[in-house]
Amino acid sequence: MYRSRDSGHTVQNAVTFTPTEEYDGTLVRCIASNPLWPAAKNATYPLNVLYAPRLIVNSPINIVVGESDSFRENMTVKGNPPVSAWRWRKNGVPFDHTIGNVFARGATLSGRNVKSSDGGMYTLFAVNSVGTANVTIQLTVEYSARITRISSPIIAAEGETVLLECEADGVPRKPNMVRWIRNGKEIPSTKRSETQVNLRLNATKEAAGQYVCRADNGIGFPGESTAYLLVNSAPKIMMLPSHSRAAGPLGGRARARCRAHAVPDADFVWDRAGEIIQSNNSKYSMSTIQLDYSTFEIGPPSPPDAPLDIHVTNVTSNTITISWTPGFDGGSDQTFEVRYQKDGEEIVHGINTSHSVCF
Repeated sequence: MYRSRDSGHTVQNAVTFTPTEEYDGTLVRCIASNPLWPAAKNATYPLNVLYAPRLIVNSPINIVVGESDSFRENMTVKGNPPVSAWRWRKNGVPFDHTIGNVFARGATLSGRNVKSSDGGMYTLFAVNSVGTANVTIQLTVEYSARITRISSPIIAAEGETVLLECEADGVPRKPNMVRWIRNGKEIPSTKRSETQVNLRLNATKEAAGQYVCRADNGIGFPGESTAYLLVNSAPKIMMLPSHSRAAGPLGGRARARCRAHAVPDADFVWDRAGEIIQSNNSKYSMSTIQLDYSTFEIGPPSPPDAPLDIHVTNVTSNTITISWTPGFDGGSDQTFEVRYQKDGEEIVHGINTSHSVCF
């Protein structure tokens, strides 16, 4: 386009194109020349292309980590203008910075001493004034197989058909990872799923006893639990030499013992010279102890479980009261720490407390 101005001309030239993010920051140079000019004229302009955030990563990202281990995943995000907000979700539920033992800071997701409950689908949303981008991270926490449910004790009449059920959990899940075992040998059973097996038995005196359900997915030690099949039988006094007599000092205490086998539990009655001894008197005291089919699992102290039912109970102009229900203590005294973060600050403050806290 030419326009007369004094004795010369003003020339305008335009170039039209569709910008992409690759053009952002590119230098564009306009060069004007004329045979009558001693030199060409030029001007340089940087392109400022606005575009929505883009994550330089393939989605979804798969992270596999062992229980009690740590991980860190850094993601690179491009966008113009820069990202103004980072939003995280776990299994579709928004969370702010921390959930369980997993921490989200900007485009970084990390975890420390992770538990099985920390596994799940994490989604990052990166936002600027142009648009939003998201990436999904599948966090898998591997842990050794453990028995979650077992039917025990099973009490049945002789000849009755009974069903022993065992269900386990563990990651990864493997075929035939749950089995029934008796006397060190595997017993054929019915597989309901990768994590559940059933054992159908005919209740006989020979079949009565202990059955071990074992779960093994190749991580750590196998998990085991014992089920008991008890077949109805009339009480039978066990004639033990150590129980045939009782003695004690004159004016002191003596203890007489009787052991019997019976299904279901038997009631004991003592008599002296044909007269039944009443248990509710000052001269005699009686106690019954069950000696079998009780299982106790003994292990070392473990980390405490996360507190439950965390909620705000009261708020004033300068205080807030938070309450929770302590989880399993792992066999040791617990100390609770409340952490808070002020708006605009990166530092996280911690407060030690034994139950609830005001700040």
